[in-house]
Amino acid sequence: MTDAAPAAPGPPAPYDAVVLAGGAARRLGGADKPGVRVGGRALLDRVLAACADARTTVVVATPRPTVRPVRWAREEPPGGGPVAALAAGLRQTT
Repeated sequence: MTDAAPAAPGPPAPYDAVVLAGGAARRLGGADKPGVRVGGRALLDRVLAACADARTTVVVATPRPTVRPVRWAREEPPGGGPVAALAAGLRQTT
């Protein structure tokens, strides 16, 4: 029996990110969810920081200023829900 050493991890695989940042925010009383600030930063900017290594980041929502450049997409029909939003974002990824 031999003990094989685990393979050294390589660089992470390239990826694209799709961020769903729309919705009616009914549970938040209609608040602007992506703009809600936590610890002094907007939630959307926190998510964008978490996927900063993505080749392409697509945000499905109404365009707004962000901490870094992103591609913008909108679901069809507007307000069509998360499946329509994901489809709109994936169309702009590789």
